[in-house]
Amino acid sequence: MATGKIVSVQELHEIKRVTAGLKRLADLGLKPTDLIPAPRIAGREPAPRFVLETDGKRETLPHLRVLVGEVRKLGERGIKVTRFKGLGEMDGDELWETTLDPDKRTLVQVQIDEASELAVDEMFRTLMGEKVEPRREFIQKHALEVKDIDYHGA
Repeated sequence: MATGKIVSVQELHEIKRVTAGLKRLADLGLKPTDLIPAPRIAGREPAPRFVLETDGKRETLPHLRVLVGEVRKLGERGIKVTRFKGLGEMDGDELWETTLDPDKRTLVQVQIDEASELAVDEMFRTLMGEKVEPRREFIQKHALEVKDIDYHGA
């Protein structure tokens, strides 16, 4: 007769990506513990493990997870990032300069097959719709994937 033993199975789909990331760390000579702050022993601060050096300045990093943010700050130095206005927020002169002037604008015909039409419709609603939150989430999620951007200054 079967016992009342309960077995719970949980699939962790992300584990393959985690394992691949840990292997890439190992290939670079790094350990998973390099991603977290070193523990304090007997109340003493741990010895610095990582240093970011640029332009003769040295900054101690407590762990590798802060590296991306620090490099991003360095890359953004001297860049002013502003928000683009929507067409409804522009006055007539701005509309002419950015959108309506035939000498500056480019019209491109785009054709979409039926299979892609639903995805394009959903993307259009996300990026051009009234709701700000889905647009912000989309931009934050995909910002680092941008390979080419048409930027004309602010």
